[in-house]
Amino acid sequence: MKKHLITFILLGLVGAPSVIGAATINYFENEQLQGIKVSLPSSYDGRIYASLVKNQQSEGNCWNYMANGLLETSLMKQYGITDKAFYDFSEEAMDRDTSIEYGGKKGFERNYKDAGNFDIAMAYWSRGDLGGPIDEKTGVRAPYYVKHIVGIQSIDRNSTQFIETNYSGDYIENKDIEQIKEWIYQYGAVAASYYAGDYLEMSYLYSNYPYGNSQELAYHFPGNKAANHGSILVGWDDYYSRENFNEGYQPKCDGAFLVKNSWGTNWGEEGYVWISYETAFSDLYAIAEVGGIDFYNQIYEYDPHGMIGFMSVNYNTNQGAYMNQYDTKGEKELLTAVSTYVTNPENQYRIYVSTDGKAEHLKEVKATNAGRYQAGIGYEMPFKGYMTFELEEPVTVNGKFLVAIEVTSLNKGATNVPIEINNEGACDNVKTVKKRGYIAENIEAMKANATYDVANQEANLCLKAFTKNIEIK
Repeated sequence: MKKHLITFILLGLVGAPSVIGAATINYFENEQLQGIKVSLPSSYDGRIYASLVKNQQSEGNCWNYMANGLLETSLMKQYGITDKAFYDFSEEAMDRDTSIEYGGKKGFERNYKDAGNFDIAMAYWSRGDLGGPIDEKTGVRAPYYVKHIVGIQSIDRNSTQFIETNYSGDYIENKDIEQIKEWIYQYGAVAASYYAGDYLEMSYLYSNYPYGNSQELAYHFPGNKAANHGSILVGWDDYYSRENFNEGYQPKCDGAFLVKNSWGTNWGEEGYVWISYETAFSDLYAIAEVGGIDFYNQIYEYDPHGMIGFMSVNYNTNQGAYMNQYDTKGEKELLTAVSTYVTNPENQYRIYVSTDGKAEHLKEVKATNAGRYQAGIGYEMPFKGYMTFELEEPVTVNGKFLVAIEVTSLNKGATNVPIEINNEGACDNVKTVKKRGYIAENIEAMKANATYDVANQEANLCLKAFTKNIEIK
């Protein structure tokens, strides 16, 4: 492959405290992929499934509290648990192990107790070791009730972008708002970033200022400043009155989300605030499912930092392929799943495996937990994110083996390949190994060894392989 076909897009990951990055992970339930929608009420209060309100105090790591709060609350909703202390994951562990000081080769370019984003949390949760979630009570990796984060769905928005809103009488009609509400209702919570004001603006933007734990707060910011805070949305009320907001800062219409914050229970209504639908939310995430780890014993990976950017094979085609080579730790193992980032909505994915390490022997395999499959095109992925494909039939591997993905863009756009790469503000300790990760124009080019080694650009592919030990009887 000619080098001039390679194009890069790097993601700026770490900014002001609590800025949330652009990459996500996704899981798509079969029913959702088939377009089945949930009938939503006009209001919903999900505090019954919300975990404990915590206090980040003066630390600049609300991203950490937001991420763990989202996971805790999503698990409570998934399993119908109302004991708020049942799930309690360590912000300290995530903060420590993703920092420059303590993370070592897997640390990010961030100081302990400092800024971060949801991408960091996801890389930390999903990597093979030095990851979480870590149980706050025991200090060890979370026990039986948290095994493997299957995935997250995302609405990816610029942090200074208003929600594009259509007004119908006194009600807001907006597809993003409806999607957020659907995810809250199904999965318990949605993580969101937004501009939360500064000290001088508090009395203008928040009602009932100065606020206490018995007061209901209403917040609306009508400007377009960059997001500087992250919290989780756990409910909504389409008819929450615009009159509840401070005069001069009232939204045009009724409607607000119920938001669980990380500023302690002495703030707002025991830690909660109502934020207008018309506030500029961005980078919204919902954890759709957490499953067991019975399908793997090992994770083979080269990307402990997760997706830092994209590598595009060729903008003149709507296809691309990428492949990793792995070497088993044992004599024989069962390849049970592969995972990758979904970089564009509506892309379709096909999965290939070679059991002898030769690209010409790549064969397509099918997944059990993906959505619609079109012959010759692959599985439809309607959201951006990260997807773990569990294989219909495990494949026996021994020694070198290959895993490849072919991507087809339905809208004829670029098929961006997710990569881990050094990037200022994200990480500067990515290590690459030659002859491990390759890209090609399509799977046929991959089979013909018309490939490009991504290590030439000091990058790793974001493509993981999950294997299970073969029991000897």
